[in-house]
Amino acid sequence: MTGAVNAADLLRTQSDRVGELPCLRCGEGEWLSYAELDDLSSRTAAGLVSLGVEPGNRVVILAANSTEMAECVFAISKVGAVQVPLNTYLRGSFLNHQLADSGAKVAIVDVHGLASLRRLGPECPIERIVLIGPSDPDPMVTALSELRQASDPLPPRSARRGDLAAIMYTSGTTGPAKGCMVPNGMFTETASVFGSAGWFVPGDRVLTTSPLFHMGCQSGMLMAALANDAALCVLDHFSASGFMPFARAIDATVIYGVGAAAVAILGQPASPSDPDNQLRCALWVPLPGDRADEFERRFDVPTRSAAYGQTECISISLSSISEALPHGCAGRPNDLVEVSVFDDQDRELGPGQSGEIVVRPSRPNFMYQGYWNRPEASVKAVRGLWHHTGDLGRLDEDGRLWITDRKVDALRRRGENVSSTELEAVIRRYPGVREVAVHGVPSEMSEQDIKACICLNGDQTPPSTQDLFDFFRRELPYFAIPRYVEFLEELPVNAIGRVRKDVLRERPHSVATWDFEQLGYSVVRDERR
Repeated sequence: MTGAVNAADLLRTQSDRVGELPCLRCGEGEWLSYAELDDLSSRTAAGLVSLGVEPGNRVVILAANSTEMAECVFAISKVGAVQVPLNTYLRGSFLNHQLADSGAKVAIVDVHGLASLRRLGPECPIERIVLIGPSDPDPMVTALSELRQASDPLPPRSARRGDLAAIMYTSGTTGPAKGCMVPNGMFTETASVFGSAGWFVPGDRVLTTSPLFHMGCQSGMLMAALANDAALCVLDHFSASGFMPFARAIDATVIYGVGAAAVAILGQPASPSDPDNQLRCALWVPLPGDRADEFERRFDVPTRSAAYGQTECISISLSSISEALPHGCAGRPNDLVEVSVFDDQDRELGPGQSGEIVVRPSRPNFMYQGYWNRPEASVKAVRGLWHHTGDLGRLDEDGRLWITDRKVDALRRRGENVSSTELEAVIRRYPGVREVAVHGVPSEMSEQDIKACICLNGDQTPPSTQDLFDFFRRELPYFAIPRYVEFLEELPVNAIGRVRKDVLRERPHSVATWDFEQLGYSVVRDERR
C-alpha cells in the first residue's frame, strides 16, 4: 500500500483494509492488530491535545522499544505535531543539547527516560511529561494509561507530505548533533523502495534489533512493514544467544539489524537446529562479505548486507533479495533518488572514479529539509541542490555504488554515530586534560572502536583506569565510551595547528595503551540508561 500522506494516514488506511491482521509486537508481548494500534494511537493523540500539544509543536520521545513508543509515534502524527525521538542512552550535555535545541516542552518517556530528565535538574527545559509506565506523584507527569482516557474527540487535522514530521538528530564532526528536518513523505515514500527490493512482502513477520528512535527503524522497518501488509516485532534489548531461537519461536520470515549483531550471533556455538527456521531473508547492514556468507551457510537463509543511507536520506542504495551483489558493494541507487560522485570542486566524476557521494531526490519529500536551527549547515550540505554525504565512493559501469571511506572525521560504533567534537568536549572536562583527539579503530565486530589520545597538563599524572572509566560511564552514552586510551606528550598537528588524525590512525597501539575491554571494564546492559 502506497500513497499515504503521513504516518497517521498510513495506519488509518491499513486499519480499514487489514485491521485484524497482526501489526506490531515488542519482544515477548502480544501482537497488536492494525486496528488496535490505530485505536490506541487515536486515544493518545486526543490526550496530547488535552495537554495543549498543537500542530507544529515538538514532542520529545525518550523511551526504549515498546508498542507504546510506536503508538506515540502515530499519535504525534495524528495531532500534526513534530516528534523528536532521542537516543535512549544520551546523558548529561549530550541529552540537554538536543532537548534545548529542539525547543520541545512536552516529552514522552519511560521510567529510565524520566530518571534521565531528572538528573538534568533545573537545566531540563521540559514542562510536561507523559510516562510509559506506572503513575508518578509529580504533578508535571501524566501516565500514558491516564492520557488515553481523554474524553474529547481528536480534532481533524490536515497534513501534507511536505509538512515537518520529525526532527531526527545525527552526530556531526564540527559541533554538536544536528537535527534533520524530516517531512511526512520521507516516512511513507520509503515503503515502496523496500517493497520493490523484496525486503518486505505481504504476510512477512519481521524481527529487528534496531531502536525505534532511529530513522532506519521507524521509516525503513516500521512504516515499510506496515505499508506492505507485514508485521513487525521489535526487541527492547539484544541477546546474541537468544535472538535466533526467538526468531524461530515467532516464525519470523525476515530478520534485520546492524552487522555487529550478526557477528555476535555467529560467535555463539553452532547447533544442528540453526537451519531450522522460517526465514526468507536476513538483512545485516553493514557486514563484511565473508561473515555474510558464513551467516547464509549456517542458517540457510539468503543474507544481504548491501545497503547505504543516512538520516538525511534513509535509503540511497540497496540490494534486492533476488540479486546477490559482489562483496563490498553498497547496492544500486533506488528509483527515488539520483546519485552521483563529485570531486573537491563539485565536478561530476565518471564511472570508476572515486569522490564524494552526493544525492538528490527524484520525487519531492523523499529527503530531509535541512538542519533544524542550522541554516548555514543546511546550505553547506546541499550545495548546488545536491546533498553532500561526506562519504567517499564510486559508481561502477554497471551503476552499482561502492563506499570507500569517510570524507569527514565521524565515528560509527555499534550502529550509532558519535560526534568526535562532542566526545572530545566531554573528555576535556576531566581534571588535568589539556588536549584530546579521538579517532576510529577497526573493530572485529564491524564498524569501529574508539580511541582517545589524551595530553595532560605538565604537572598532572595519569589518572587510574578506574577513575577515568567511571567518568566516561557517568558522562557519556555507553556506545561513545572509548575502548582505547593512550596518553601522549603532544598531538601531531599540521602547519596551521590542526590535529593530524590521519597520523594518529596510522600509529599502532603502544604498550602503554589502555584497552578497557581487556582490562575488564564495561557497562552492563542494566546500567546503560
